[in-house]
Amino acid sequence: MAPTPTARTPEPPRPRIPRGSDPTPRCPARPRFSPPVPAGRTGGVLRRRACRLQALRLRYRPAPVSGPIRPGAPLASVSPMRIGLLGTGNVARALAHGWRAAGHDVLLGSRRPEERAGLGLPVAGLDETAAHADVLVNATPGGVSVDLLHSIGAPALAGTLLVDVGVGLSDDFSALTHPNSSLGELIQEAFPLTPVVKTLCTMDSTTMTAPGELTEPGTVFLSGDDAEAKRTTGRLLTDLGWPESSQLDIGGITTARGQEHFAFLFMGIAGGVGSHTFNIKVVTRRSADTF
Repeated sequence: MAPTPTARTPEPPRPRIPRGSDPTPRCPARPRFSPPVPAGRTGGVLRRRACRLQALRLRYRPAPVSGPIRPGAPLASVSPMRIGLLGTGNVARALAHGWRAAGHDVLLGSRRPEERAGLGLPVAGLDETAAHADVLVNATPGGVSVDLLHSIGAPALAGTLLVDVGVGLSDDFSALTHPNSSLGELIQEAFPLTPVVKTLCTMDSTTMTAPGELTEPGTVFLSGDDAEAKRTTGRLLTDLGWPESSQLDIGGITTARGQEHFAFLFMGIAGGVGSHTFNIKVVTRRSADTF
């Protein structure tokens, strides 16, 4: 004779949590820039993409790599950030040392990181560097920058501030690779979800990180379409020694071509003064009139 089944006590209904008040969201919010949503995309798609990107960053996040703050160096004007620098040349290394001295966590990105050990700075692959970074810096040769960024992929760059310091020049330095545009514009066009700010491309790597060693203050320019991205870039410039009074916002990303096309005048001035370590300064009339 089969046993009589025991009656089950029904479970009380689970309380419904109103949408938007879930105390344990699946993808915790992380301070990022919020680029405009392109036509045809929904917020849900972007939220799912953000979750996937956050998982990638958590997967590839290296251990802290920066050394102690250099004695006498100014404290960072923003909370310490993870800065990934694409490239391992003079410019990338100079900027990495400058920001590390201010207390930021820096990582150089290379296509062949195993060949770049011994630089005195941490080096990783391009994907790992992009996943590590709160801010990315393009310090690669301008003629290959867009292709290199495509190798990382637009999803991995979406929402991450990209500071572009590159200039595209031919091998013999006689021509621009983007004569009717600029590298900054091309990057912004190729990666619309990545706020791009152009700066620091009108000087050499020594001046970038030691502007106070010149005989008088000079001017550093900023071009970009995202106001918050430019504010963050400005604070990072302050950490390199550029006071706000030396920073000049010249407008949207289309003004980046003016910065890049200065390269030929830069080379002419360098020949005239016999050095690449100099800067220019914007001076205006004493009158308050502007136009």
